[in-house]
Amino acid sequence: MLIFEPDAEFGKEIVSYFKERYQLKWVRNLKNLRRSLEHDAPQLILFNMDACDLDSIIQSIQNVSYPPFSSPLLCAFNASGQYEGVNPKSNWPVLIFSKDELINDFTLLLQHMAGKETRDENVDKIDTKISFVTENETVKNLLDKINFLADIDIHILLTGTTGTGKTLLAKYIHQHSKRRFAPFLHINCAAIPDTLLEAELFGYRKGAFTGAVKDTPGKFKAAVNGTIFLDEIGEIPWHLQAKLLKVLDEKEYYPVGSVHPEKVRARVIAATNIDLVQAVAGKKFRQDLYYRLNTFQLHIPPLNQRPEDIELLFNTFVEDYVKTHHIHKPRIDPVIFGALKEYDWPGNVRELENLVEALLLYKPNGITADLLPSKIFQNPLSRTIQVGNEVQTLRQIKLFYVHYLLDLNKGNKRKTARQLGIDRKTLQRILDKS
Repeated sequence: MLIFEPDAEFGKEIVSYFKERYQLKWVRNLKNLRRSLEHDAPQLILFNMDACDLDSIIQSIQNVSYPPFSSPLLCAFNASGQYEGVNPKSNWPVLIFSKDELINDFTLLLQHMAGKETRDENVDKIDTKISFVTENETVKNLLDKINFLADIDIHILLTGTTGTGKTLLAKYIHQHSKRRFAPFLHINCAAIPDTLLEAELFGYRKGAFTGAVKDTPGKFKAAVNGTIFLDEIGEIPWHLQAKLLKVLDEKEYYPVGSVHPEKVRARVIAATNIDLVQAVAGKKFRQDLYYRLNTFQLHIPPLNQRPEDIELLFNTFVEDYVKTHHIHKPRIDPVIFGALKEYDWPGNVRELENLVEALLLYKPNGITADLLPSKIFQNPLSRTIQVGNEVQTLRQIKLFYVHYLLDLNKGNKRKTARQLGIDRKTLQRILDKS
């Protein structure tokens, strides 16, 4: 950690607090800051924003070589904890603290980065790069929007049916934002009883209710400058919706039993699998909260609308679970993908992932149609692939399947031949005979 604080008294206070736990260097002017950066590449730079502006700091680190995806975290502090002049063209994430809150909240952040502060089961340390594999144009456009939105501090509402990947997408947004070094907290609003949800989110003071034996911070406090992901936001009780609206509007909240407000610096991403417009019409969700959350909406299409992703996701999950369970990678019969693409996937990507893991637990030499569960074969094409049809000849079944794949691939013969496990000339001979 490199600390830039011109004030001798406050600089000594910061150094004395952190010196026993972290390797740090303290400088008091820009000249020494630049000189220090010529020899070191700190992971974190803490500086007084009242003493110099962000552009000066960024200019000082322009010549420092950092590997991709490991640029330093800039932490700034001043009297208010607010700063609107963050350079959007910068590759460096910036987190802002007020001077009064620096010690407590900055310590939480450092503990999170060091992996020491995870007693909260909702805190996810995202150590590996999150990937969102797809060949679907709608999802590709979605990811393009996220790459633009990630560093813009606006509220995002993720919609889509259960299992489409809303949590993964929220983590993807967090990891591509300037907040990526800070905590990511996932709160399932439907899983916490209504009577406890307010205390979980906002914390409580000692004596606020029976059993409150000490002051306890909530999730918004634990998120520090990171991201708080409110999953199943449509299930939040009506009385709490007004308080959440205050958080989004005024960037502050009151812990249960407190008369003193706490500041919110975390970004809010919400997700739902219900139609919030209908919920508003039915007086189950506040209209003003809906519009406040819905600054920008991203909808993830269900898996049955993304047939081109099924084979890609299946193979990706196979690779992942082969590594996780330390087993031999089985041969995959390409014929199964015809049946998988015909299935409706009510559980979406999560259901496909669970299917792959279940198949691999058998440790088969190959994954063939006879290993798939019977529910996959619920339409005529799938049943034909599974057991054939007594009326049709084998040649008819083969031609039917070849034309099905060719139609699915929009006439792409190279891709169709690859899926069938034959070369393009062989495919052409089959088509010529038909």
